Amino acid sequence: MKGWKSLVEERIENARARGAFSNLKGIGKPLNKDPYEANPFVPPTDLILNNLVKRNGASPPWIELQQELESSVAAFRNILRDAWVRRAVRTLALTHAHNLDYLYNLTPENLSTLQDKEWEEKESSYHEHAISELNSLVRKYNGMAPYSVRRGLHTREGELARVYSISGEHIFNELRAVASSRQTHGESDPEGRSSASSFPESSLWAQFVDAIRSLLRVA
Repeated sequence: MKGWKSLVEERIENARARGAFSNLKGIGKPLNKDPYEANPFVPPTDLILNNLVKRNGASPPWIELQQELESSVAAFRNILRDAWVRRAVRTLALTHAHNLDYLYNLTPENLSTLQDKEWEEKESSYHEHAISELNSLVRKYNGMAPYSVRRGLHTREGELARVYSISGEHIFNELRAVASSRQTHGESDPEGRSSASSFPESSLWAQFVDAIRSLLRVA
Protein backbone atom coordinates (compact mmCIF):
# COMPACT_ATOMS: atom_id res chain seq x y z
CA MET A 1 0.00 0.00 0.00
CA LYS A 2 2.87 2.33 0.83
CA GLY A 3 4.41 1.61 -2.54
CA TRP A 4 1.21 2.51 -4.36
CA LYS A 5 0.99 5.79 -2.43
CA SER A 6 4.55 6.70 -3.43
CA LEU A 7 3.83 5.85 -7.06
CA VAL A 8 0.69 8.02 -7.12
CA GLU A 9 2.50 10.95 -5.52
CA GLU A 10 5.35 10.61 -7.99
CA ARG A 11 3.00 10.68 -10.98
CA ILE A 12 1.15 13.70 -9.59
CA GLU A 13 4.43 15.56 -9.16
CA ASN A 14 5.54 14.65 -12.69
CA ALA A 15 2.23 15.85 -14.10
CA ARG A 16 2.50 19.11 -12.16
CA ALA A 17 6.03 19.63 -13.47
CA ARG A 18 4.77 19.19 -17.05
CA GLY A 19 2.08 21.83 -16.43
CA ALA A 20 -0.81 19.38 -16.63
CA PHE A 21 -2.71 21.32 -13.94
CA SER A 22 -1.95 24.83 -15.24
CA ASN A 23 -5.24 25.21 -17.10
CA LEU A 24 -7.52 24.10 -14.28
CA LYS A 25 -10.41 26.47 -13.60
CA GLY A 26 -9.81 28.66 -10.55
CA ILE A 27 -6.18 27.68 -10.14
CA GLY A 28 -4.41 29.86 -7.59
CA LYS A 29 -7.69 31.12 -6.14
CA PRO A 30 -9.32 30.22 -2.81
CA LEU A 31 -11.83 27.38 -2.92
CA ASN A 32 -15.48 28.40 -2.91
CA LYS A 33 -16.76 26.60 0.15
CA ASP A 34 -20.37 26.29 1.14
CA PRO A 35 -20.70 28.21 4.47
CA TYR A 36 -22.94 25.45 5.78
CA GLU A 37 -20.15 22.86 5.48
CA ALA A 38 -18.59 24.16 8.68
CA ASN A 39 -21.91 24.31 10.52
CA PRO A 40 -22.19 21.36 12.94
CA PHE A 41 -25.99 21.76 13.05
CA VAL A 42 -26.50 21.04 9.34
CA PRO A 43 -26.90 17.28 8.71
CA PRO A 44 -24.48 15.83 6.09
CA THR A 45 -27.44 14.56 4.06
CA ASP A 46 -28.76 18.12 3.74
CA LEU A 47 -25.39 19.31 2.46
CA ILE A 48 -25.21 16.54 -0.12
CA LEU A 49 -28.75 17.14 -1.37
CA ASN A 50 -28.28 20.91 -1.51
CA ASN A 51 -25.03 20.54 -3.46
CA LEU A 52 -26.71 18.21 -5.94
CA VAL A 53 -29.52 20.69 -6.47
CA LYS A 54 -27.08 23.58 -6.95
CA ARG A 55 -25.00 21.65 -9.48
CA ASN A 56 -28.15 21.17 -11.53
CA GLY A 57 -28.77 24.93 -11.68
CA ALA A 58 -31.55 25.13 -9.11
CA SER A 59 -31.97 26.35 -5.54
CA PRO A 60 -32.71 24.09 -2.57
CA PRO A 61 -36.45 24.01 -1.82
CA TRP A 62 -35.99 25.83 1.47
CA ILE A 63 -34.28 28.75 -0.34
CA GLU A 64 -37.29 29.18 -2.60
CA LEU A 65 -39.65 28.96 0.37
CA GLN A 66 -37.48 31.47 2.25
CA GLN A 67 -38.07 34.00 -0.53
CA GLU A 68 -41.81 33.39 -0.35
CA LEU A 69 -41.73 33.76 3.42
CA GLU A 70 -39.84 37.05 3.29
CA SER A 71 -42.28 38.36 0.70
CA SER A 72 -45.24 37.32 2.88
CA VAL A 73 -43.78 38.96 5.99
CA ALA A 74 -43.23 42.17 4.03
CA ALA A 75 -46.81 42.08 2.70
CA PHE A 76 -48.22 41.52 6.19
CA ARG A 77 -46.23 44.39 7.64
CA ASN A 78 -47.18 46.76 4.82
CA ILE A 79 -50.90 46.04 5.31
CA LEU A 80 -50.57 46.50 9.08
CA ARG A 81 -48.63 49.76 8.67
CA ASP A 82 -51.07 51.22 6.15
CA ALA A 83 -54.04 50.30 8.35
CA TRP A 84 -52.45 51.96 11.38
CA VAL A 85 -51.48 55.09 9.44
CA ARG A 86 -55.06 55.46 8.19
CA ARG A 87 -56.40 55.05 11.70
CA ALA A 88 -53.94 57.49 13.26
CA VAL A 89 -54.48 60.15 10.60
CA ARG A 90 -58.27 59.83 10.83
CA THR A 91 -58.24 60.05 14.63
CA LEU A 92 -55.87 63.02 14.82
CA ALA A 93 -57.62 64.90 12.03
CA LEU A 94 -61.03 64.49 13.72
CA THR A 95 -59.76 65.28 17.20
CA HIS A 96 -57.92 68.43 16.09
CA ALA A 97 -60.15 69.47 13.19
CA HIS A 98 -60.02 73.13 14.23
CA ASN A 99 -56.43 73.24 15.44
CA LEU A 100 -54.15 72.99 12.42
CA ASP A 101 -51.27 74.45 14.42
CA TYR A 102 -51.29 71.37 16.60
CA LEU A 103 -51.06 69.08 13.58
CA TYR A 104 -48.22 71.14 12.10
CA ASN A 105 -46.26 71.03 15.35
CA LEU A 106 -46.30 67.24 15.60
CA THR A 107 -43.05 65.47 14.74
CA PRO A 108 -42.33 61.96 13.47
CA GLU A 109 -40.78 61.22 16.85
CA ASN A 110 -43.98 62.26 18.67
CA LEU A 111 -46.10 60.23 16.30
CA SER A 112 -43.95 57.11 16.75
CA THR A 113 -45.07 56.98 20.38
CA LEU A 114 -48.78 56.82 19.55
CA GLN A 115 -50.74 53.69 20.40
CA ASP A 116 -54.43 52.89 20.12
CA LYS A 117 -55.88 50.09 22.26
CA GLU A 118 -59.36 50.61 20.80
CA TRP A 119 -58.01 50.02 17.28
CA GLU A 120 -56.08 46.96 18.46
CA GLU A 121 -59.26 45.51 19.94
CA LYS A 122 -61.31 46.26 16.84
CA GLU A 123 -58.77 44.71 14.46
CA SER A 124 -57.63 41.85 16.72
CA SER A 125 -59.47 39.09 14.82
CA TYR A 126 -57.91 40.13 11.50
CA HIS A 127 -54.46 40.41 13.05
CA GLU A 128 -54.61 37.07 14.85
CA HIS A 129 -55.92 35.25 11.79
CA ALA A 130 -53.24 36.68 9.50
CA ILE A 131 -50.43 35.98 11.98
CA SER A 132 -51.66 32.41 12.47
CA GLU A 133 -51.45 31.79 8.73
CA LEU A 134 -48.06 33.49 8.55
CA ASN A 135 -46.73 31.28 11.35
CA SER A 136 -47.98 28.21 9.49
CA LEU A 137 -45.70 29.25 6.64
CA VAL A 138 -42.84 29.79 9.11
CA ARG A 139 -43.32 26.25 10.46
CA LYS A 140 -43.31 24.83 6.94
CA TYR A 141 -40.09 26.70 6.20
CA ASN A 142 -38.47 25.58 9.46
CA GLY A 143 -39.29 21.98 8.61
CA MET A 144 -37.19 22.27 5.45
CA ALA A 145 -34.44 24.75 6.31
CA PRO A 146 -31.12 24.04 8.09
CA TYR A 147 -31.22 24.67 11.82
CA SER A 148 -29.00 27.75 11.65
CA VAL A 149 -31.40 29.71 9.40
CA ARG A 150 -34.75 28.77 10.91
CA ARG A 151 -37.10 31.58 11.89
CA GLY A 152 -38.89 32.47 15.07
CA LEU A 153 -42.68 32.71 15.14
CA HIS A 154 -44.40 36.08 14.86
CA THR A 155 -46.55 37.50 17.66
CA ARG A 156 -49.28 40.11 17.47
CA GLU A 157 -47.73 42.06 20.33
CA GLY A 158 -44.34 42.15 18.65
CA GLU A 159 -45.74 43.20 15.28
CA LEU A 160 -47.89 45.95 16.81
CA ALA A 161 -44.93 47.31 18.77
CA ARG A 162 -42.91 47.34 15.56
CA VAL A 163 -45.57 49.10 13.47
CA TYR A 164 -46.10 51.79 16.11
CA SER A 165 -42.37 52.52 16.26
CA ILE A 166 -41.80 52.78 12.50
CA SER A 167 -44.94 54.62 11.38
CA GLY A 168 -44.20 58.10 12.70
CA GLU A 169 -42.79 59.41 9.43
CA HIS A 170 -45.70 58.01 7.42
CA ILE A 171 -48.31 59.52 9.76
CA PHE A 172 -46.43 62.84 9.72
CA ASN A 173 -46.48 63.01 5.91
CA GLU A 174 -50.17 62.12 5.74
CA LEU A 175 -51.09 64.74 8.35
CA ARG A 176 -49.16 67.40 6.46
CA ALA A 177 -51.11 66.47 3.33
CA VAL A 178 -54.40 66.76 5.25
CA ALA A 179 -53.53 70.13 6.79
CA SER A 180 -52.24 71.56 3.50
CA SER A 181 -55.35 70.38 1.68
CA ARG A 182 -57.64 72.05 4.21
CA GLN A 183 -55.75 75.32 4.03
CA THR A 184 -55.77 75.27 0.23
CA HIS A 185 -59.27 73.93 -0.48
CA GLY A 186 -61.14 74.54 2.75
CA GLU A 187 -62.35 70.94 2.80
CA SER A 188 -64.74 69.74 5.46
CA ASP A 189 -63.73 66.09 5.06
CA PRO A 190 -62.00 65.25 8.39
CA GLU A 191 -59.54 63.01 6.57
CA GLY A 192 -58.65 65.62 3.98
CA ARG A 193 -56.93 64.39 0.85
CA SER A 194 -54.86 61.75 2.60
CA SER A 195 -53.13 59.53 0.04
CA ALA A 196 -53.52 56.46 2.26
CA SER A 197 -55.66 53.84 0.58
CA SER A 198 -59.31 53.63 1.64
CA PHE A 199 -59.54 49.96 0.68
CA PRO A 200 -61.27 48.06 3.52
CA GLU A 201 -58.80 46.40 5.88
CA SER A 202 -60.94 43.27 6.04
CA SER A 203 -60.57 42.75 2.28
CA LEU A 204 -56.81 43.25 2.42
CA TRP A 205 -56.45 40.76 5.26
CA ALA A 206 -58.62 38.23 3.42
CA GLN A 207 -56.43 38.54 0.33
CA PHE A 208 -53.31 38.11 2.45
CA VAL A 209 -54.64 34.96 4.13
CA ASP A 210 -55.65 33.48 0.77
CA ALA A 211 -52.16 34.12 -0.59
CA ILE A 212 -50.51 32.42 2.40
CA ARG A 213 -52.80 29.41 2.12
CA SER A 214 -51.92 29.01 -1.55
CA LEU A 215 -48.23 28.83 -0.55
CA LEU A 216 -48.99 26.25 2.12
CA ARG A 217 -50.73 24.06 -0.44
CA VAL A 218 -47.61 23.96 -2.62
CA ALA A 219 -45.72 20.70 -1.94
